This record gives sequence, C-alpha cells and structure tokens, in this order.
Amino acid sequence: MTDYPQASAGLRWLLYKTGHERFPFRLLVEHAPGTFLCFDVQDRWPGPGKSVFCLARPEVRAEDLPLDREPEDSCAITFIRRYGRKLTVLLDRKNRKRSWFLTIEKRSKTTPGKTYAQTFWITQASAAARRGGAYLSSRGKAHDLAIVRDSRERYGYSFPRHEVAREAMPVGDYALRDATGALVAVVERKTRDQFLADIGTLEVMRARLLEMTARYRNCALVIEANYSDLVNPKKARFYSAGLVADVIAELATAYPGLQVAFCSNRKFAAEWVERYFTRIARNEDPPQTTSDRAP
Repeated sequence: MTDYPQASAGLRWLLYKTGHERFPFRLLVEHAPGTFLCFDVQDRWPGPGKSVFCLARPEVRAEDLPLDREPEDSCAITFIRRYGRKLTVLLDRKNRKRSWFLTIEKRSKTTPGKTYAQTFWITQASAAARRGGAYLSSRGKAHDLAIVRDSRERYGYSFPRHEVAREAMPVGDYALRDATGALVAVVERKTRDQFLADIGTLEVMRARLLEMTARYRNCALVIEANYSDLVNPKKARFYSAGLVADVIAELATAYPGLQVAFCSNRKFAAEWVERYFTRIARNEDPPQTTSDRAP
C-alpha cells in the first residue's frame, strides 16, 4: 500500500480533450509533485452504472503539460492512495469527487501464456448504481503462500495448501514471505486464556505489539475468542469486563496499523490468517506496466 502526498503538496487532477474518436479525453492524475499518471479515457466522468475503460500512457512531467489550452476539468486532489491494483483518488470539491482506478490482469487470446493489463475508472455513482457489479475482481491467479511459523509455537495452525517453514521469529507467531524473501506481514496469535493472562503483564504485550507494528507494514492480532466472551462479566475470571474492554479499545488507538480479529475457535482463526495472507500477497503484486500490454 502506498500513500501519496496530500493536497498540501498541490497535487492536481486535469482532464483535456484529445480529438480522438475512441478516447476523446486524456486524464492526468498528479501522484507526486510534477509527475502525472496519464490515461486516455472514453468519458469525462463515469456515470451511474458505468465503468470507463482507460488506456494507460507513460507518465507526464509538469513541463510537458499542454499550456496552450485550458483543461476541460481541473481540481485539487485531497487524497490519493494505491493499494495493490487499486488506486483511490478523492478530489477537493462537493460533487464528482470519489473515484478509483482498478487494474486487472487478463490472459492474451492470441499469445498463450502471455498476460496484459486493463485499467477501469470507477466512481461512487457507478458503484452505487451497479452495487457489487461495478467492482471488477482483481482475483488473478491463486497464490502459493510462503508462510513462516515461529519455532516456539505449540499446536500451531495448519496450512496444508501452502509451504510452511519453521523459524525463530523476533516477534509474532506467523509471517508471510514475499518472492524476495522479505517478511511482508506478521500475525500474533492469542488464545482466550493467553490474552487474559497478558493483561496481567500489559506493558510486555504493549512492547511486543509496538515492535511488531514498527518492523512490519501489515500486522494482525488474532484472538481465539468472541468479543462478547471476553467482556462478559459472567465469564471474566481475573479481570473486570470493563478493564478487558478498555484494553481491547486501546489496541485500536495505540496501534492504528494493527488489525484485530476475533475468531471463535482455532479453526476459524487459522482460516482468517490464511485469507489475510492471501489478500496481502495479491496486493503486493505490482500492477502491470503499459509495456506488458498485449499488442
């Protein structure tokens, strides 16, 4: 996931006419000061029920902007973020301000084994009109995950469809390794009794979570219990239900990059971890460049 500079950097959204019949507009999205993503598009703005096909072009520098003519549409960018194959852009205006660009990979029909990228421009109106149909799946191929399990983990989760290596991890119980060998996601596992026991040494748990979120971009804490069981006064044994609820609330505020999942049993917890790692692996795949486009 990439956070780009915010509106304070003066990022711009510019739409120009091209005069071409198939792609009558060229959209420039400034993702860094002076550098624009460039798309040839088929409409000014996707209307209800529509997603606009985009032809990705090489990036454009500020000095190459067409200064001899005014843009058809221009606006400051409030927020821009890329997450995997999805680029979200929020514009600084009241209407027509929320949209995203989704890049999907497709198999070439003419060249076996070759793939190419297609980008679609989707807006809030098009997504609302078509409901789930406006979202184009970035499912792609299935991932074979390289999972690391801490060597000190007892009665660990089973991932029969994936490769699992046992190593002594500095923090966390499970991790996902990318193609370069780097750890890109870490999960700390807690049973209900372990989590309640850790409240007694709360500073130790805080230190471990702080180290985990400082080291890794994608972090999660999986608790093998329902929230209602942890804060139920009839089931709380050592601590008051209010104290347990306060500790859980602290996890969301003190560690904003930490995902907390409550799973009712060990089986569901293992499934959640596998799906969490799978989604991260898909989003770690870089979008295809225009050079990968099928002829």
